Amino acid sequence: MTSDDAFMMLTSVRYCLGRHSYAPSLCCDWLKAKWPQISAGGQTQIVREIREHIAGVEEGRWHNVQAGWESDLRMWQAFHTWATDAMSGRAA
Repeated sequence: MTSDDAFMMLTSVRYCLGRHSYAPSLCCDWLKAKWPQISAGGQTQIVREIREHIAGVEEGRWHNVQAGWESDLRMWQAFHTWATDAMSGRAA
């Protein structure tokens, strides 16, 4: 993966973090498929950004929480758990 590819992947994650409906699901599935190709540093940054976004939602820092956001939040939480496990060698 080139540095341009890594940049585009991170910006895609950042874009999808603020979206609702199908974007989070598509992004999480895409990340899982591409995860082995992402550098350790890239994985760490993606996990950190997702963790910070989850915390912001849970703490009520985001003003744009819309109906149905709970399902998006669960999607990001599940991916965060999966990615953290994958980084430590526990993911299936």
